[in-house]
Amino acid sequence: MDVTGIILADGKNPNLGGNKGTELIGGVPVIERVVKALTPITSRILLVTGGDTITFSTVKGVEVINDNHSIKRPLTGIYTGLCCSRSKANIVVTCDMPFLNPALLEHMVKILPSFEAIVPRWPNMQKEPLHAVYSLACLPTMKKHIETNRYSIIHVLKEMHVLHLNKRGFAEFDPDFYSFLNINDQADIDLANKIAAERKW
Repeated sequence: MDVTGIILADGKNPNLGGNKGTELIGGVPVIERVVKALTPITSRILLVTGGDTITFSTVKGVEVINDNHSIKRPLTGIYTGLCCSRSKANIVVTCDMPFLNPALLEHMVKILPSFEAIVPRWPNMQKEPLHAVYSLACLPTMKKHIETNRYSIIHVLKEMHVLHLNKRGFAEFDPDFYSFLNINDQADIDLANKIAAERKW
């Protein structure tokens, strides 16, 4: 199956003083780690920014596109990426996830055809819509919400045919669940560097 990777790269965080995707984990920018994880399982990688094309202009292996919506939210970023995609299956992740697991993502892609989206869900019912797989069939529902100024991706998911992959569905691929770790503060950076040192990558 042809697969496109969509990276949401508007990862500015005042706690870190810059874009989260540029933080170094094990001496490597997080965005480079994300691209490396997606490259073996995708034919094309789109990096969606909110207008900051300079920060990621040197990242190899991606096509940088702008989210031109006046109000920018994760939903508009996903929608922008899907509009530029030619693939039925689209892996959507953020630019600050240093330990994405290609095997887990590929597993999610394989079970997509019967659904509009595959979205992990934790035992406490919290969903992970920014570590998910979406089909192009999602576009009409997303468009309707954006045009009526409703930007909650969780509300969009309620109107689509979604498989919520529970903990048992991905534990065999990532028992420590580091695939879902993203960088929000210095504590996350310290943890990620510790993990990178243990994995020697």
